[in-house]
Amino acid sequence: MQRSSSFFWQADDASSQGDSESLGLDFDDTATGLEYETPLSETSFLIPPRIVNYETPQSRTIIKKPPILTGRQVAVVQSSIRFQVVVWYVGEVDVRCGTVPMRFRVTLFWNEEKEKNRANNKVSNGNGSKPFTWTMEGRQKASLKEMAISTIRQIDVPPLSILNAVSYEEIGQPEVSVVSERRKQMRWSCMYSAVLMQDNMRVDNFPHDQHDLVLKVGILAHRNPGKTWDRDKWVLQLATEKDSHGSTRVPYGLLVDQVSIPGFHYKKDSLSFRFIPTRFGSVNQRADTCLEVKLTVFRDSGHYDKNIMPLMILLNIVAITCLPRHFSPNTGSTELMLSIAFVEIGFRLFIDGRLPSVGYQIKMQQILNRCFWLLMLLAIESNMVYILVTFFKWKREPTIWIDVFAGALALAYTIYMFIWYYKDVGIGPYEN
Repeated sequence: MQRSSSFFWQADDASSQGDSESLGLDFDDTATGLEYETPLSETSFLIPPRIVNYETPQSRTIIKKPPILTGRQVAVVQSSIRFQVVVWYVGEVDVRCGTVPMRFRVTLFWNEEKEKNRANNKVSNGNGSKPFTWTMEGRQKASLKEMAISTIRQIDVPPLSILNAVSYEEIGQPEVSVVSERRKQMRWSCMYSAVLMQDNMRVDNFPHDQHDLVLKVGILAHRNPGKTWDRDKWVLQLATEKDSHGSTRVPYGLLVDQVSIPGFHYKKDSLSFRFIPTRFGSVNQRADTCLEVKLTVFRDSGHYDKNIMPLMILLNIVAITCLPRHFSPNTGSTELMLSIAFVEIGFRLFIDGRLPSVGYQIKMQQILNRCFWLLMLLAIESNMVYILVTFFKWKREPTIWIDVFAGALALAYTIYMFIWYYKDVGIGPYEN
């Protein structure tokens, strides 16, 4: 079918007069006399028909009218592959290896090119017709078969790639269906269970650390110019309500409400979608994009906030109150502080088994180390006072001010550690 339209108009007669009337578009067949061999896709209607002004970079002269083009030319029409991602399960986050298991469903929508399958385009599924099913053949082809035996029609399917997967498996068979026969709108869907790599997953702020769990999906194969899924022709976009038909409350994807992440909580609306440049391909080619699905999670720190840290602060305060017992006839201050230090050592050995095993110092380890160092410094101060009185014949009364000064510094440092630890508590509301 020959198409006549202005070169600067983005419009499609939808191969019939009835379709153009339903879209409310007026076509000017006498604008330029250009003939389009490639039919315009449905996504071209995202930009309303309009004439634009052009400006040449050399002369900076504004051209009021479009240039006259002669001869039979083919217009480059941009189509789209639309993504929908639904996350069903998120497993235990491995911060040491930087991985997280995830189960999700990816659905792709696209409009099949009309000139590719001009024959046998329409298949009746009404009463009295034979059952037909779409069957995947590999990752890039889907065949319409009668009784799943004979192939009636074959189409190209965008080959989905999970860019940050360590390993994955398909759950069940991918599903292919026709959303709209009139608009040649296709739907492909598959459930995956994958172990995903995560970048920069550090736990310096443990137990108040937060992480961005990321899933990256895209189309990598046949994206070069002139190929089946040419990146200049097939752009990646998010699914719309017209694609999902209300199957999900957010047309391009969501996180199922029942998802619970061990040891972490998250905000229900924190799942975000955006397209980012890929790091693959030749440096001489235009960078392609991929879909990044991100979920920000916050660690559940209640065990450390309510059980571990208050006990460490209390032990420090008890050690500070033992300073005046230098010359007690029974148990001196040094003996008491060393006893408290041994309690902290046992506590530390117990906690270390629950802390992330990484090659750098984390926040909780800094707290435990500082509390232990403070006890050792108080013990040294107590011994120094004893040496001054016993060997240098100092009077006991002036040494009281040394204890007061040391105790004040130790108390101030304890308050500083308390504030420094709890300043990050509650950075993520618990809405799991």
